[in-house]
Amino acid sequence: RALFIRWSNPEERHFVVIDFSPEVMRLIFEFAYNNNIPLSEKTIRELLRAAGFLNIMSISVKCCTFLGNMLCADNCIDIYQLTKYNFCTQLEQKAYKFILNNFDLIESGEEFFQLDMEHFCSIIASDHLCVSSEAVVFRAVVRWINHAVADRKEFTAILFSKVRLCFLSYEYIRLNMLQHELVNNNSLCCRNIEVGFNIKEQLDAFDPPLTVARNAMAYPRYPKNILLATGGWSGNNPTHAVEAYDISTHHWVVPGTQLDRRRAYHGVVFLNDNMYCLGGFDRLETFNLMQRYDFSTGMWSEAAPMHYRRCYVSVTVLNRKIYAMGGYDGFERLKTAESYAPETNQWTLVASMNEQRSDASCTTLNNKIYICGGFNGTECLQTCESYNPEVDQWTLFAPMSIQRSGVGVIAALTYVYAIGGSDGNVRLRTAEVYNPDSDIWNPLSPMHNPRSNFGIELMDGLIFVIGGFNGETTTRKVEYYNIETDDWNEADDMDVSRSGLSCCLVTDLPRIINYIYPRKILPLLKTKKGK
Repeated sequence: RALFIRWSNPEERHFVVIDFSPEVMRLIFEFAYNNNIPLSEKTIRELLRAAGFLNIMSISVKCCTFLGNMLCADNCIDIYQLTKYNFCTQLEQKAYKFILNNFDLIESGEEFFQLDMEHFCSIIASDHLCVSSEAVVFRAVVRWINHAVADRKEFTAILFSKVRLCFLSYEYIRLNMLQHELVNNNSLCCRNIEVGFNIKEQLDAFDPPLTVARNAMAYPRYPKNILLATGGWSGNNPTHAVEAYDISTHHWVVPGTQLDRRRAYHGVVFLNDNMYCLGGFDRLETFNLMQRYDFSTGMWSEAAPMHYRRCYVSVTVLNRKIYAMGGYDGFERLKTAESYAPETNQWTLVASMNEQRSDASCTTLNNKIYICGGFNGTECLQTCESYNPEVDQWTLFAPMSIQRSGVGVIAALTYVYAIGGSDGNVRLRTAEVYNPDSDIWNPLSPMHNPRSNFGIELMDGLIFVIGGFNGETTTRKVEYYNIETDDWNEADDMDVSRSGLSCCLVTDLPRIINYIYPRKILPLLKTKKGK
């Protein structure tokens, strides 16, 4: 409009704009008059370039929103490169983060080969790269080079140096790396791998093995997920302490974040990039309150309170809603349940359970909630039931092999795991697994330490049990269960000994540096000459 009205001779009616199709220019002119522009995959790329060239920011914003909504593994590299050259900073960052978080999936696709050396090297060198194994990075380098080996083999040494070699097995290094022709034909690659191999030997000589800083091949990448342990009963009082477990270094960190108030026997969940903390008690009062923690601002805010006061509550997330079940209101054990929708900030009562339950534990599997064990005010329970939100109904299923109050329940793969607790007489080390298809429980290897009222989470395919009460005192001990091998291993102890805590897994934290073990204080090992 400005071109026709202010910037030209009124008699001039024809202007030449090169590089853009008539269709795209027509869309731009129509937008100038009616502030509306139809977007499609066919025109979006050319339209974004034209908007940038003509400095029409409003169209650029609409294009970036459109591209951001269609971002997926099949197009993220194309979108990343498109935005990088069209100065769409926010979308560029979003696409780059998507690539880092989904690299396992992306590196096996054809679009992956479009990456140029600079961008590819930046991605695999990033501390934020999320991969199931460093073998994925090695495989990606091999595939990328072999796609155009004549042009790319000169980058072999620098790209292989980005593989965090110390996190691979000796067998993999020997059979897959040292015997690969790209490595054998490059003396610098061979030397780098030899150095990394020696560092790995030094690290593994310690018990437990060390993680080392300040060497690229031994520097742990940042974890995508962080396990948070919150609140609980410590000593003679509830605590507001929060600790974060960094699985990449196997260390607990005190991040500086605390609960809004001291509380124990509460529940925490992670939903929509926020942590919600609900129920519990502070020694004087049983809460129906719920607070929301925004990780981007580091601030707590009030959310709608529950209909019932609940400590010893069971909490989970299903279909983007928070569910709170059972517990103790200060007078009686509850069988009521309610759900919370963040969009409306409202709690809604759902069907009550078949039994009163405090000190139970719950999980979600196959679009259902499974709750097990607990205490009904008279005895510890071994009964279990599941909730189907589609019909708003609770259904009893096979009881556990033993009564378990203060039990930990978690779903993994297609099974439900019930661990520890108290049978009314002693704290338990035992664990069992439920198969919904057969409606049968089977025993598992027992934990190293008996515990009840502990935290439980699934992370990287491992079931972590955190803290709790061992029958004599609260504990800071942590261990994890390997589903594939059916064995338990000790993990790093928490800083604070506590029971009645609640744990949740948080992902894609905006300030993850506050929740991971400081890399600068990891041990530094000297490299030895290789053998």
